[in-house]
Amino acid sequence: MKKFALVIFTVLLMADLAAARKFRFGFEAGLDISKPSNCDGTACLAYNYGLLGEYDFKSSMKGAYIILKLDVAAKHWNHTVMKGSYKGKLIAHPVYLQMPIMVGWRVPVSDKISLKFEAGPYFAQGYLGASKVNYYNGHSKPYTEDVKDCFGENGICKRFDTGISLGVGFSVGKYWQFGVNTAIQLNKFDQVNNRSNRTYGLSAGLLF
Repeated sequence: MKKFALVIFTVLLMADLAAARKFRFGFEAGLDISKPSNCDGTACLAYNYGLLGEYDFKSSMKGAYIILKLDVAAKHWNHTVMKGSYKGKLIAHPVYLQMPIMVGWRVPVSDKISLKFEAGPYFAQGYLGASKVNYYNGHSKPYTEDVKDCFGENGICKRFDTGISLGVGFSVGKYWQFGVNTAIQLNKFDQVNNRSNRTYGLSAGLLF
C-alpha cells in the first residue's frame, strides 16, 4: 500500500509542477555500485531507472532548481558467512521504488555546458527481490540453501528505506544531464546486524 501511495504522491506533484512554465519532464538511468554498511562481502553492480521532473527557477542552464525522481533502484549486496568449516556467501538482490527530492544549483562553464550540484532526501519502499546462501565445499557448483524473498515476514530486509541523496555532474545544452551520485540510507534495513544501504553510481538523463 505504501508503494502505491508513493507513486500517487509523485505523479500528483509532477502534474502540479507541470502547470508551471519552467517545469521539465524526462527519463533517467544509471549504473551503481552497492555495498551496505557492516558487510564484508564484495561491492555489487546494481542499477536504477525511472522518471524525473525538474523545476528551473531561472533557466535550464543557470541557477537553482528542484528535481523530483521516481526510480526503480536495485541495491544488491553480499556478505560472507560460515557453516562449520565451509565458507559461504549470503547474496541478496533487493529492489526498491525510490523517490529522491533534491535541490540543485547550476554554474555555467560555457554556452552549452553547466556544472550542477544537488542534494536532498529520498524515500524508498522495497517491493521485490530474493536472497540465498551459497556454500563453497569443493564442488564445481556451490551448494545453495535458505532461498527466500528479501522482504516480507521472513525476509532479511525491512521494506522502508530513507536517507540522503547527493550528486554532482553537468548539463549539456537544454536536454542532457550526466552525473555522479550517492544514496546513503539513514535508517537500517537490518537492525540486528546494523546494516544500511550505500550506493554510488553514474547516471544519464534526458529532459524535455
